[in-house]
Amino acid sequence: MPTSKDRPGAWNDDVLWLLARIAGLTAGQGRGTGSADIPRGTAASPVAHYIRITPTGLDSTSVVTLQMPATTTSQWRLLSAQWHRTAGSATTWAPRIGQAASFANDGPDDRLELPSQAFTDPIRKVYCQPIPMTADGTGKLYFKPGLNAGANNDLDLQFWFTQDYETEEST
Repeated sequence: MPTSKDRPGAWNDDVLWLLARIAGLTAGQGRGTGSADIPRGTAASPVAHYIRITPTGLDSTSVVTLQMPATTTSQWRLLSAQWHRTAGSATTWAPRIGQAASFANDGPDDRLELPSQAFTDPIRKVYCQPIPMTADGTGKLYFKPGLNAGANNDLDLQFWFTQDYETEEST
């Protein structure tokens, strides 16, 4: 029975095909060894970028800036989030995330909306399909808590994002 030692070229082609189709990697995205320079990487388990912010003194019009790391691409996917009010007079909130500093609710830059709800427990979300977002020209995303009252609200916000390796925009 033939083994990979008997046909290294064919075995490498199979691995390259799997990496390209399943993991989304190409030979230019990693270093390998051997005749076909097999790519190596962590595409199957991408690194999550964690942001934790504890803004204070927020009111009903507040927008919290999420500064993403400086990278070659501005494409991000929200994996998970945990949002908690730690103090304040607001009784409900309706959180949203947008791609522009002054994004309009239900506009093209509004990427995520949660319904209005009482401050009973922290909001904890893990998304089955990560939510794609594009940071603005300065590498920022924006979080609107949607607080219903007060100017004394304190929050504990946590976000987990992954970054897209390559993106294309149709014209």
